[in-house]
Amino acid sequence: MFTVPWYRVAPSDRGLTATSRGHNQQVHFRDLRVAAALVLTACATALSHADENAIREAIIARIEQKRSFQIPEDSEFVIDTFYGEQPIAAQEIEKLQRLAPADSGAAVDLADALARRAHGGRGYRVRLFHASENAWRLGRESVTGPDQHWTDYAMGRQGAWTLTKRQLQHAGRVASLPDGVPFDPDLERRTLTVVLAGLATGIPWPAKLPVEFGTISLNGDTFRAEIKAENSTFLIKGVYVGGPGSAAIRIDRVEIAAPPESVGAHQEYRDWQPVTGAAFDLARASVSRRADGLVESSLSVKEAGPLARDISLLTARPEQGREDPLRGATMIDSVIEHTPAAQIHRDGVTGDVVARQAHGSSIAPPRFMPIVFLILTLGAVGGCVLRMTRSTR
Repeated sequence: MFTVPWYRVAPSDRGLTATSRGHNQQVHFRDLRVAAALVLTACATALSHADENAIREAIIARIEQKRSFQIPEDSEFVIDTFYGEQPIAAQEIEKLQRLAPADSGAAVDLADALARRAHGGRGYRVRLFHASENAWRLGRESVTGPDQHWTDYAMGRQGAWTLTKRQLQHAGRVASLPDGVPFDPDLERRTLTVVLAGLATGIPWPAKLPVEFGTISLNGDTFRAEIKAENSTFLIKGVYVGGPGSAAIRIDRVEIAAPPESVGAHQEYRDWQPVTGAAFDLARASVSRRADGLVESSLSVKEAGPLARDISLLTARPEQGREDPLRGATMIDSVIEHTPAAQIHRDGVTGDVVARQAHGSSIAPPRFMPIVFLILTLGAVGGCVLRMTRSTR
């Protein structure tokens, strides 16, 4: 507290002339103005420190929120993703055009390359129906490819399974499978958890990294905070709205300020809205841009809210010819059953065993490996994160 001096005319001053009394009053008013200025400066400084601490604590709370984030039970999400690419070389297109008439694989690659060139990249729609970590279904389908291919992943009472247009893979208990078996549908759900955690917090870097705070500034209600994580420096920009914990700020943009080769790359967060039935807001749109400004990836949340479908029907293992609640009548050419001892390959129509491969022998991976979605989706979480990771090696 500052004590403001208050000057009064002393009894001995009562005999002063008018001129001397006027002079004393001028001195007194000048001292009052100085004292008032000191008080206002002290208050502004104290307020600035309080705001700075609130912003710092809000960022720390968001990092902790990302670290512990879990997809809410009984929820649904629909997210469109897009991954920008460098233009496809004309020579590559010409080569595929020469091979396509006699090579069905080249024909598929040509159609995919032409679609990617037309759209400037690849686009996917991801749907998640999530009752719990043991009862969920995730579908991923191409929205830019020539054949609109899709892959579904699920976990339910009958175990885990994946489904494409022609193939079903399943396992009673994934945890019982030996290490190295290329079957882990839950990898898709865990990856989407990372995506949603980024959209819920505005924190693009891995939450496990220790951070150091640099300068924090506030201009009106717009804040800017410098964060150092590993060998990278981030600039967080957003709006200071006040309130407790992480709710005190809204993050709009995170830029890379170091290392030099990544300066200018950034992640944008837009249209923050609450999620019905959840205790967090979600950025409904996010764009990752390279240092040159080109879009590297983007996310658009189309739906986010309570689960409105019967999860037991959604997670029932598909069967030949049976109507699936998402895909309609299923026509399965092949079935791969993953057991603790081996992979069992069956004819999708007759159910006859056509091959049995013990774990450890040569096994051709499925066309749509979960790791493909992992790599692509992490690009959407923030290309800046991948650049940061490379810079720390």
